Amino acid sequence: VNMGANVGVDVLHSGTVAPAALAASLFGVPTAAFSQAMPAEIEGDFEEMNKRSHYVASEKFIPKILAQHTWGPGECLNVNFPLGVPRGYKKVPPAGYSRWLPGMALEDSNRDIPMLNDGFITISDIELSTSPSTRF
Repeated sequence: VNMGANVGVDVLHSGTVAPAALAASLFGVPTAAFSQAMPAEIEGDFEEMNKRSHYVASEKFIPKILAQHTWGPGECLNVNFPLGVPRGYKKVPPAGYSRWLPGMALEDSNRDIPMLNDGFITISDIELSTSPSTRF
């Protein structure tokens, strides 16, 4: 599980989500990327992050999420765990803005950033085109 959330448009440059999305797109295998939201003041401090009890919650929910999801070929899920004890989980689209630029936030509260901030585990489908005309 990646330490630090990967949500909104930030999934496009994520070192966690991008490889999973590419594997799904290029090889047609189902993939999932898992990330844990962390307080900004400790992101990057691995020793401190591992002490946080909310990080352990992901171990409980990953098997449930995987067991309840029907996988399609080439599908990529992006799963983010909130701070604290999760209130549940929701399948939502990624937000159309960066968590680092909250001033760009759209009014739609049913997207990954607002739902994660509200304490829910967020599950988003990430889809890259597999059309030959869009491959590099």
